Amino acid sequence: MSFNIDIHCHSSSKPFMSGIGNPKQNLFSSFNFRLEHKVYKLLRKPIEKLSHIKLATQSNLDALFEGGVRVAFVSLTPMEKAFTVLNPNVKGTKNELLRTFLAEKSNYRNGFLSSMAINALTGYKVSDIDYIKNSAYDIYTDLFLKEFEILAAMDNTTSPNGKYIVKFPSSHTELITNLNEPNTLNILLNVEGAHVFGKAATLPEIQSGIHQTHQTDHHNVALANALCLNIKHIRTQYAIPIFSVGLCHHFWNGLAGHARSLASLLEAILNQDEGLNGPLTDNGRVVIEEFNKREYDGKSVSKIVVDIKHMSPQCRKDYYAYLSSKPSLKQNPVFCSHTGISMSFETLDEWIAYVKQNPQEKSGKHYEEGSYYLHEQSINLCREDLVKVYQSKGLIGIQLDEKRIMGPLAFQELAQRGKTVGSSEKKYIYAKAIWANIFCAVDEIKSSGVKLTNSIWDIFAIGSDFDGLINHLDAFESAAKMHDLKAAMNYFLQEPEDITLYNNGKLARYDIKVEDMALLKENFSNHELTEKIFSENAMNFLAKIF
Repeated sequence: MSFNIDIHCHSSSKPFMSGIGNPKQNLFSSFNFRLEHKVYKLLRKPIEKLSHIKLATQSNLDALFEGGVRVAFVSLTPMEKAFTVLNPNVKGTKNELLRTFLAEKSNYRNGFLSSMAINALTGYKVSDIDYIKNSAYDIYTDLFLKEFEILAAMDNTTSPNGKYIVKFPSSHTELITNLNEPNTLNILLNVEGAHVFGKAATLPEIQSGIHQTHQTDHHNVALANALCLNIKHIRTQYAIPIFSVGLCHHFWNGLAGHARSLASLLEAILNQDEGLNGPLTDNGRVVIEEFNKREYDGKSVSKIVVDIKHMSPQCRKDYYAYLSSKPSLKQNPVFCSHTGISMSFETLDEWIAYVKQNPQEKSGKHYEEGSYYLHEQSINLCREDLVKVYQSKGLIGIQLDEKRIMGPLAFQELAQRGKTVGSSEKKYIYAKAIWANIFCAVDEIKSSGVKLTNSIWDIFAIGSDFDGLINHLDAFESAAKMHDLKAAMNYFLQEPEDITLYNNGKLARYDIKVEDMALLKENFSNHELTEKIFSENAMNFLAKIF
């Protein structure tokens, strides 16, 4: 039985934010964003072109099922309040003009980004965005539980079109049973950012916090103790388990330093500086221990897997050291739900030194010494990360986001060869970019000296990040195209071409040639590799830990 798995998407975010408490949209159907400002309505196409964000749903349940996805890891990600706050330290005439145009016009909301502007980018209802600004200070109760309960109510419901049944398995055994039944869509729950278990900061706290680096831990775990009460609550009071949680997201939450993640328009008007590139804190360690608990008051619960996505290089280094130092954590797999690969630095120490000197990481690595095919920023995984995932028998989801998996050389190739949206050439270039990340990762791990090289192929999956404000791949803009993506990736293996991962325009270059790919494939057939990446690896990972 051939099917697809997506280990990271945001199917519930847009419907939930179409009317908190009384949503106007459901999780099943596709819908276009309702832009509430008349000017933004007129600018819909320019906004899509400028932001490269699809102003419509991408991972609604009908689209997932149409694309052959039978297991979807749906991420609950209540909007961080800092996402609504204008950068008070904006510099440059262009950015000043943007700030003036996009600022809230009401005096009592001075300092916020316009809810109408956020609505135009996210599709979230303006009144819901206002609610996050003004009322939702207890994120767990005011936002997270409400979204969680919408999902939980869908367990064992038939889709409106009658084509499939939605199920929330609580174990691998139950998942296998469901998959043996005809036409089920199985949902596992992710959480992107452990801020969801706590409270939101106020506007003045967010504005003043941008000057705090949080490079030194104060060892006060009061924050973690409060979060742990809510973590216990969600694990003991609800039958549906949470599979994984990322400690951090775009902004500082007191648990873990985050990597630079916003770019282009958002980078100009928002500020990620508080705690940027910071370490893992004692609060974060306490929360990790809480995720690792197997029972409360005699009641058994499943472990929650820690997702390393969005961790800074320093935080990832601290996290791996913490796993090694604790016997109860040593066997835990390293999991990254959605990411790309970087190759310019092999170690986390090199990345730590780089971001200390270049905290903005403006546009990836594109310097006088050459250009790269992959997205070379610290949010992506380097050789040291990849080896940790491999050694722990973990899993990596390759993200279907141009800005995370493609660098200057890839975009140059796309511009030259993939000019027509939906063309076979454009599909080929996107498939090539995904394989470039995977073959580079395999090569990096092999180069580290591991012995069982064929098992390197066990750690890759697809983590699309659909509906996560991504720069989607134009030819594969939604989950409905997952079968098409799989076919395009299989075709690339049948008709491969050399990949230049690095080129300085002179003599130095790093190519993965067709003959190199043949060796890196470790005697797996093309079909075997695509099946591993689109379903088998994720299923085997779940068999070990779910």
